[in-house]
Amino acid sequence: MTLKRGCPAKTNIGRPIPGINTKYRNAAAKKTELVHMLNATGFAIGRVLIAIIENYQQKDGSVKVPDVLQKYLGGLDFIKSFSA
Repeated sequence: MTLKRGCPAKTNIGRPIPGINTKYRNAAAKKTELVHMLNATGFAIGRVLIAIIENYQQKDGSVKVPDVLQKYLGGLDFIKSFSA
């Protein structure tokens, strides 16, 4: 494949994320199985994170974890800001 001039080269990195525990029911096997996604096609992880940061970032740079997500993060209620 030839890229057009001005088009950056792209690299995709695939990685399983079992922590999100996304499953589906396989009708033939009659059991639930983990979903295999390519490039986070199940949901837009990057856009979701950006939306959370935009809406929950505090003045000190920390991010409040939305109440509905706290149970998935072991009850963590804030993510602290790190200085560069």
